[in-house]
Amino acid sequence: MRGSFPGHAVTVVAMAEDQNKGRKVFLLAQSFLPAQDIHVLKNRNDKTLSPWYDLNFEKTLEAPS
Repeated sequence: MRGSFPGHAVTVVAMAEDQNKGRKVFLLAQSFLPAQDIHVLKNRNDKTLSPWYDLNFEKTLEAPS
């Protein structure tokens, strides 16, 4: 991501693990700065998992902005 004014931040807000399969997932939230509203981001790459993201992703993570 590239910084700009006023800018925004993406934050990991939760993590979960399926202990039977060892799969770890996380939730992302985005806020413009200064923070006024926070929104959970949808996972557009995996609608069956959305809004969660799999921790085992490639080099880059595609998330809506």
